[in-house]
Amino acid sequence: MNIEEIETQVTNRLVDGLTTYDANRDRSRQSAEGRLGMSDLGFCRNKALLKLTGAPTDEPDEPETGPEVPNWPANVGTAVHSWIDEAFRDETDVLIGEQIGRVTAEFDAASISGTPDLVLPEYNLLLDVKTKNRIEPARREGHSQNWVFQRHAYALGCVAKGLLRDDGTLLVGNAVFDRSGKDKRPWVQIVSFDPTLTAQVNMWIEDVLYAYEHNEEAMKDVPVGMCPHVCDFFTTCRGGVMEDTHDPTLITNPEEVNAVQMYLEGQKLAREGKNLQSIAKPILTGVNGATPDGVQVRWTRVQAPEFTRSAYDKIEVRKIKR
Repeated sequence: MNIEEIETQVTNRLVDGLTTYDANRDRSRQSAEGRLGMSDLGFCRNKALLKLTGAPTDEPDEPETGPEVPNWPANVGTAVHSWIDEAFRDETDVLIGEQIGRVTAEFDAASISGTPDLVLPEYNLLLDVKTKNRIEPARREGHSQNWVFQRHAYALGCVAKGLLRDDGTLLVGNAVFDRSGKDKRPWVQIVSFDPTLTAQVNMWIEDVLYAYEHNEEAMKDVPVGMCPHVCDFFTTCRGGVMEDTHDPTLITNPEEVNAVQMYLEGQKLAREGKNLQSIAKPILTGVNGATPDGVQVRWTRVQAPEFTRSAYDKIEVRKIKR
């Protein structure tokens, strides 16, 4: 057996092991058994319905390189959750998931159970941990209905279990970590608990259960352009067809629309930056040194390759590293 064959076998063993482990996790079993969980709330009602009915999920296309670990972004998120649990396991003022245990939010339509991420009794705070590929898009989009409903239900369950107080001081929030590793500081947003959301969550659940009981479709809450990227029921639900847009090139994915706006803002800032540099550069001609706040200005003579262009002066302005 050559090295390449061993590499292939080891890769497949790693993928198989992680795939088997993922399939046997509590949340994966809950999904396979068709039970609604906290993470379903507020996302797409028809996806929740298809989960309840046990509809077949799409089989992922196997790439030419071989099988892949399913739900990789979600599993990276799970790994981050485990890391956070280990970091705060011995902290006396923070409760992690295994210390909290499963909690149940009682709605008129149904009881929904799950295990919260973090409870900070000192602040009377329920904190739900999320991971995203870069934080800035999430910051600009704000928290989705899915995140808002989920943390609300967790808070209700923690109040029912006596871990938090619903006395007007109750707080809920999300801590968002960047799974790409580029943003090293989490983004935390906390708001006051809104008791009026209970009726909204209940209505969402009622819509799903009504469709289930009457053998109807529920509302498809996710833009079709986003469906194949976030849902395993794309073929069952949409027939695998992007059918509800007049323009096949229309971008409807909120994350992608937001990224377009970010790119435009970046272009505008770049133009503004070039303009500021063009104004400042003549003033700094021949200036070398450092400002009181630690910004260094230095001019260097650049000898261009022969027959291309003449030598020229280049300015460098940068913050001095301490």
